Amino acid sequence: MAKIAQTVTDEWVAPSIAIRSAYAATFKQILADVSGAARVTIDDTIKMLCENETTHVPSGAHHRLENPGKIDLEPIEVVTPTKVGSNTGARSAIRHARR
Repeated sequence: MAKIAQTVTDEWVAPSIAIRSAYAATFKQILADVSGAARVTIDDTIKMLCENETTHVPSGAHHRLENPGKIDLEPIEVVTPTKVGSNTGARSAIRHARR
């Protein structure tokens, strides 16, 4: 049985910054909020996350991450390909505003 590799991203997002919309046809994602506040848009649904909360982004969903707060947002993104052989580098590029 082939292994499917996960990718974990831990980046800071400055206050009032939005990361442009991303689309991952062959990936599912878990977004966890480590610190700060997050506004996550998944297709047409908006979810607010506080510290220690998570949300699931299904494969094929358009999604966007924003920091509506006054302190840096520290999200962790865990990306799992839904197909063996999928390349995590094929995801849409996302721009993080680092502190």
